[in-house]
Amino acid sequence: MRYLLLILFAPLVLAGDGNGVHVTTLPLASVWFLPEQSDPAEVVALNRSRLAAEISARIERIAVRAGDRVAAGDLLVELDCRDHRSRLAQQQAELERLQTQIARAEQRLRRARNLSSQQNIAEEEIEARNTELDSLSAQARAQQAAIEQQRRNVQRCQLKAPFAGQVTARLASEAELASPGTPLIELLQLDQLELEAQVLPQVGEDQLLDRPMELHFSHQQRDYPVALARRFVSIDPRTGLTRLRLSFSGKPPLPPPGASGRLLRRLTQPHLPADYLQRRGEQLGVFIYQQGKAHFEPLPGALEGRPAAIDLPGDSLLIDQGRQGLTDGDAVLDSSPKPAE
Repeated sequence: MRYLLLILFAPLVLAGDGNGVHVTTLPLASVWFLPEQSDPAEVVALNRSRLAAEISARIERIAVRAGDRVAAGDLLVELDCRDHRSRLAQQQAELERLQTQIARAEQRLRRARNLSSQQNIAEEEIEARNTELDSLSAQARAQQAAIEQQRRNVQRCQLKAPFAGQVTARLASEAELASPGTPLIELLQLDQLELEAQVLPQVGEDQLLDRPMELHFSHQQRDYPVALARRFVSIDPRTGLTRLRLSFSGKPPLPPPGASGRLLRRLTQPHLPADYLQRRGEQLGVFIYQQGKAHFEPLPGALEGRPAAIDLPGDSLLIDQGRQGLTDGDAVLDSSPKPAE
């Protein structure tokens, strides 16, 4: 008999007391959420350089070990430079000899021109003096270029760090003979890092640019803010995933090169769970309680069975129980439990 009474009186309860349908409401901000997805990512250095010798010389000293951190300009390797300094001294002496000859040739040319003004010397003699001076001057310029080249060779006797970084390997040993191209040190740049992430093909670059979201790299329970570095997208042929490059936008310290973690993509626009969506005609939306009436709020772009982006104030009252049979403009009674005082 009790069940029979419940069945008989249920329509009356649902219909309310004649002034509207009884419903319950929730503040919209209490049910919406910010969707978050994650993808595998790894920190990569822009430069991992194998620094090589540029001259032929014996390795005199290697000033660093694997794991050492160095600043730009720090000495890494010193080569035996005695032969190159000796050649530089010889070339400088040769230049001084040529400069002495040039001074004498200029003096002879001035004397010849004085004699020519007195018609005591032939024009051919003046041309010979000019030719001699031009030849010596050309030799001096060539010698000066050779000296500059040899000075660079002397500078190359010291291999210095081109950027701040960490020594990852010593590729040669002291007392070995190095020749141009012989790898000596492997250096990893630490202040120019990027993040490489692999995402599904549908999460392309355009989606990252067009949708407002926060991007973070999560590594060892710490988040680092990142941003899309440049318009770069490529497909990994092995996995079929899209590779993206992102730059770190926060302040140091940064994660070390090679660190693995997750790229977190958090949308900044609130979304509503799919359970609250109602279809009315061709539109999906939600019912909002407004001054005793149910107002149907369409959500453009909403899809059946998927959370939908919503752009309503957080204190809007979302109709929860009783929403299934409502139409836009129906009179409703908010029967939500009142918070205890």
